[in-house]
Amino acid sequence: MVILNEMINETRVVHLDRRPHIESTIRLWNGDSRGYWEGDTLVIESSNFDDKQIFRGFPVGALRLVERLTRIGPDQI
Repeated sequence: MVILNEMINETRVVHLDRRPHIESTIRLWNGDSRGYWEGDTLVIESSNFDDKQIFRGFPVGALRLVERLTRIGPDQI
């Protein structure tokens, strides 16, 4: 699955095939994302963010981000 960030035209690939995350020595600006379904909720776990990425003054290289997107209709998340 690909998520397009309209504001700055970035794309983020979310693999849904249960493959493991890439090696921790490989860092990506938007992290390495893996997703899976829990019922009607898509759970996206991202890690391996680039150490140069800063959020509110803190580097996010060691961050593990979990997002939950729930379906609210047949064609809406």
